[in-house]
Amino acid sequence: MNEGEYFGSGGSDRLVRIWAYDEGMNYYVGVGHSGPITKMIFAPDQKTLVSVGEEGAIFVWNVPEEVREARNDGDLPTGGNKNA
Repeated sequence: MNEGEYFGSGGSDRLVRIWAYDEGMNYYVGVGHSGPITKMIFAPDQKTLVSVGEEGAIFVWNVPEEVREARNDGDLPTGGNKNA
């Protein structure tokens, strides 16, 4: 995964999502927060994502290897819910 190819989102649905920037497709869903997600950031190495919830919980997520190592659109996972 190169910087700028993907982005993370989170909000009142309490789900962490990783999206492909160009395609707008959701490739990962993380479940764990019990309140709205207020902040998120990728680590510089793009291997982890940190999310902070309104409830005070801080989660460190491993970005799935198949997302990190995808070389082209055909290599990317088809989306879906990895943790739910």
